[in-house]
Amino acid sequence: MRVVARDFEATKDDPFRQDLLNRRPHVDALCGVIQRIQGHAVVSIEGSWGSGKTAFVKMCAARLRQQDVQVVFFNAWKESYTNNPLMDLVSVIASGIGGSWTSRTRQAFTDTGWIIARLASRGAIDRGSFRKADTPRFPEWEKARKTLGRFDKCLKRIASPTNPGDGWRTLFQWRRKRGARLGAGATGGGIVVLIDELDRCRPDYALGLIEAVRNLFAVDGIVVLLAINREELCHSIQSLYGAEFDTDRYLRRFVDLPYTLPPPSEDHLSAFALELLSAANVDSRVLSSSEPHHPGPRMLGKIPTAANHNLRDLQQSIHSTSAAMHAMGIESGEDLDKRATERKIVALIVLRALDKTAFQNLAYGDRDAFAAVAAMNRAITSDPETLEDHSNRDRSHQMIEASLLAESYVTILSKKNVAFDRAKAQDAFIRRYTTAFRKRFPGLSDEAGKVRAGWIFQMTAEDAVRATAPCPKTEELVGIIDLIAYKPPWR
Repeated sequence: MRVVARDFEATKDDPFRQDLLNRRPHVDALCGVIQRIQGHAVVSIEGSWGSGKTAFVKMCAARLRQQDVQVVFFNAWKESYTNNPLMDLVSVIASGIGGSWTSRTRQAFTDTGWIIARLASRGAIDRGSFRKADTPRFPEWEKARKTLGRFDKCLKRIASPTNPGDGWRTLFQWRRKRGARLGAGATGGGIVVLIDELDRCRPDYALGLIEAVRNLFAVDGIVVLLAINREELCHSIQSLYGAEFDTDRYLRRFVDLPYTLPPPSEDHLSAFALELLSAANVDSRVLSSSEPHHPGPRMLGKIPTAANHNLRDLQQSIHSTSAAMHAMGIESGEDLDKRATERKIVALIVLRALDKTAFQNLAYGDRDAFAAVAAMNRAITSDPETLEDHSNRDRSHQMIEASLLAESYVTILSKKNVAFDRAKAQDAFIRRYTTAFRKRFPGLSDEAGKVRAGWIFQMTAEDAVRATAPCPKTEELVGIIDLIAYKPPWR
């Protein structure tokens, strides 16, 4: 059982081997724009936390390298060794392009990094001491200014192979003989610097890195890609400059071309969920040859499409599914006695991911499954018309609802006044279902609510009849899902 998913990999030989969300068209489009940029630019790749930015920029890096573009990839979270953003970035660039540098260029970069690190360690410098520009009071400041000047010249030489110099002439001629595509600018050559994981960095480090990129890497032939969560970055800026600070306008000073990561389709999310299940060694438990349309992957795939949810919520739900399946001792998806339990585990985990309050009420509070189902649907969509559309019925969705409502169906059916009377049970079921839904969807008409309740009733009744062995009750399963108790009934 794997709890932590393997890191996403994209190689130069096959950048899209793990592209389960069909990001390739967007990667190709963005890489095409980057290669046609003349001069310098800062491009932001914007997406919420857990939206897949890291995978996207890794595919961009691999695709550009496949096209013989010089790429440096900087993980701002993992590679923030010195606590100084420019020092860290310079060090990564030095190691990333090392083979094509002369000792003079390498030394200029190294000197720049150490100069800035020393200045940063000494705190702020009194600007009043620099009133006489022709007589600098601080030799260290003057040394830093000269070093940064050399740094700028080195960047220009590296990023402009039309005037290669400094060890790049041989590399340029070699690449030209190969007929390779030469880089980020229309003139060929240049460097693309991809910076990821700014979301995780301290606010001062993240902003320091962005400012360093804008001020010191504004050199023709250099394109910088920043993978950012704009909302979180705005919060970081406000934490430093105050809640009234115009963060959006401030960011526009640093970004020349914003690019918003598009959301994946529902089908691709389902495929992504299936791959994660396979990686967690639970695909055989939630999929079976005799039931090809198992609701697990498709319903798990709905999690990142809900408001305030993302791909990492999906990953955590897959991990919970894996742990629960193993704890229950469900070793095969072909076991008819356990299939209802499989679906119910997935149903509860989807509910917990989409509305934790509704899950806790069902598990430990009022135990109203109708209210829980209504809350789950409200998390998936705010538009009641998507639930009313008869031509767009989602069988996987209905199966998940039926799993959550099966106990309530049995309870209604067992009451004396409806015992062995399916018609009375159906009326009571539809009434409770419609009432719960009207609370969550005030715009849902009575007629539409009854129609949908009728669909779900039929599925719930079929689900209850189809189970060949008693399915564990909700209170038993939540103990395993919440890691409170382990009582596998089949061990």
